[in-house]
Amino acid sequence: MKAQWDGLTPIGRRDFVSWIESAKQPQTRKQRVESVPSRLASGKRRPCCYATVPMNLYTALKPHSKAQAQWKQLSPDERRDFHRLD
Repeated sequence: MKAQWDGLTPIGRRDFVSWIESAKQPQTRKQRVESVPSRLASGKRRPCCYATVPMNLYTALKPHSKAQAQWKQLSPDERRDFHRLD
């Protein structure tokens, strides 16, 4: 598994770590940690179905309807790239 982990890009590793840390329940976090080796062994380079945009961005957008509307118009690739501009 270490070779597969080391073969991920830094962004890929960050996405796995963020996906694990984003679990609200300890049991969910544990299940995610336990699933990483099989995901890597099967060739996954990113966690499945994980939004790479941090939740705090959605929280920040919530009170701003104009910003929310603009955000919704972005493609998934634009959304992913947008938060990496910092």
